[in-house]
Amino acid sequence: MVEVSDPPQGAPIVGFVGEGTTLADLLIDTAPMAADAGLQEGRLVVASISGRDVLYQITEALIAGQRADAGPRDVVRVTALKLGIWSEHHTVFENAA
Repeated sequence: MVEVSDPPQGAPIVGFVGEGTTLADLLIDTAPMAADAGLQEGRLVVASISGRDVLYQITEALIAGQRADAGPRDVVRVTALKLGIWSEHHTVFENAA
């Protein structure tokens, strides 16, 4: 599950961690209406790693059609670069596993 950092009212979850995610890049599978939830280039999103909130910054997106049992549907594949875990105390990003 991936959430927008500081989301608009009532729209925190924007998608799910997608296949192909690496240590540095988070791939998010979401719906075309994700822009309504504040998903856009440069926006920060949060995903959990070992129970800790890790911040990522959106760098790009592409539309990938997928076939499901109910027929074709559009899926937006969003790429976000891992920044790390924000440390309020040290005011830096800490590494996340």
